[in-house]
Amino acid sequence: MLYLWKIKNGDMSSYNNPFDSSDLTNHLGSNRVVATHTGQVEQRNMFYPYGASRADCWSDSAMVQRWKYSGKELDSFQGLYCYDYGFRWYDPIVCRWTTPDPMREKYYDISAYTFCCNNPISNKDQEGLFPKSLIIKHDGVLLLSDYYTLTKPASHLLSLIFGVSEDYITNLQILQRGYGHYYPLYNPNKGGGAITIGANPYHATITITENYFSDNKKAYNGNGYGQDIRKWLGILSHEVKHIDHIKDYGCKVSFCYISYFNT
Repeated sequence: MLYLWKIKNGDMSSYNNPFDSSDLTNHLGSNRVVATHTGQVEQRNMFYPYGASRADCWSDSAMVQRWKYSGKELDSFQGLYCYDYGFRWYDPIVCRWTTPDPMREKYYDISAYTFCCNNPISNKDQEGLFPKSLIIKHDGVLLLSDYYTLTKPASHLLSLIFGVSEDYITNLQILQRGYGHYYPLYNPNKGGGAITIGANPYHATITITENYFSDNKKAYNGNGYGQDIRKWLGILSHEVKHIDHIKDYGCKVSFCYISYFNT
């Protein structure tokens, strides 16, 4: 089991909830520890790979934190013991969804009840739909856009192959081109592309054309790459190498190092 924790918002004292506590999560977003801003542990969660709680979980309060495996809410009322993923309910005991995937027509070779393509260590199902194994979606705060980060296995793989610091890649944010993010100018109907910018290697951003986020293969003139692992690895492998360029050249007031990629 990986003990790769992070603190929400980067500061335990800045995260407010009804328990005046912070959640320490692993690479899949599962809440492993709930602690106060002074560091006192209030709850510890241990999970089997498919999300069932282990016997060594404990809490020192009756007011337990309900958001556990993958950061999803556990509904234990009436003995259901299922996770609410938005589109569907997930049963961690039988390791299957309670209802079929509404996007099941997009992958005929996999059961519509299968959780994370039977690979919950590397994959994370964001909303109960067919999972992306490379990126994790994060909701934007206030006026900020939603963004994505790479999964821990993807960050590690790209770092090993291309020699870019895994810390740089882990901190990388991926944006979908849209309102407020108008570059690159590549046509998604012709394959699309990406642009990489950053003030320093720890704060780099890759903006990718919208066809890479479409799960419909026929969209954008047959260039819907939402579930095409090879296309995603191709564009990411090109772009992460430019993080080192940002490190080497830095960012001036009127200039940031920019890279383009077109398929």
